[in-house]
Amino acid sequence: PEMKKLISLILILCMACMLIPAMAEDVAGEWYLKSMSYGGQAMDVTGFGMSGTLNLKEDGTFTMAMTGSEESTGTWKADGDKVQLTMGTETVDVTVADGTLSITMDEASGTAMIFSREAPAAAYEPAEMNADAKLEDFTGTWGISYIGMNGIVVDLNAFIQSIAAMMPEGTELPDIASAMALKIDGTKVIVGEGTEEAKTIEATFADGKMTVKDEESGTVITLSLLQDGYLAMDTEVNGQAGTLYCAPAAAAEQPAA
Repeated sequence: PEMKKLISLILILCMACMLIPAMAEDVAGEWYLKSMSYGGQAMDVTGFGMSGTLNLKEDGTFTMAMTGSEESTGTWKADGDKVQLTMGTETVDVTVADGTLSITMDEASGTAMIFSREAPAAAYEPAEMNADAKLEDFTGTWGISYIGMNGIVVDLNAFIQSIAAMMPEGTELPDIASAMALKIDGTKVIVGEGTEEAKTIEATFADGKMTVKDEESGTVITLSLLQDGYLAMDTEVNGQAGTLYCAPAAAAEQPAA
């Protein structure tokens, strides 16, 4: 009986040893930042223009790159149901569960980064300006699709959905898209077309660009057509330069590329 127990124990230990390298092989490869959790609430980071990759290499080293940060490097190893990342003298435990990797950054607040195998959709990459655009090419109704600031381009719809997910149920968010919708007819630009706050501003045209100045707020917006058919609205708010990328509304004439 004792010999049977010993053999059984040896078999169990052998199986456990086999599982560890199997897990290591399973988690090795590229992982993509999917969401962040705070206080137990998950937030889709793509809506905020954030991205990140974690590459667990077969040789036991890893690289991690996050939006706006320098690439981190170190070593990794499987440890039971976790993966350990070591960067210099610091070791971080990564939880593996349900096809995701979770890195806890602050236990007190429950802040964590969650990675998955699924690569995020490619972000919009603005095209070059259409320097040959004429004034009549701007005519039509335009709606915001993307917001660009500090080198990050955010999908407006995804951004609004991410904000909504963080708010208490029933919270009404301002209709940013409608408030900033444009209707252009010659040098007349209607901002907030279809809303109570809509205002008509006279623009100037030169060198393939329209310039709109709101005398009331002092805000200056430069409008230019891009080679992919989008309209770029360049402006500055509180010292921060940003660009709104607008697509022609379905009923509007398609702009010349």
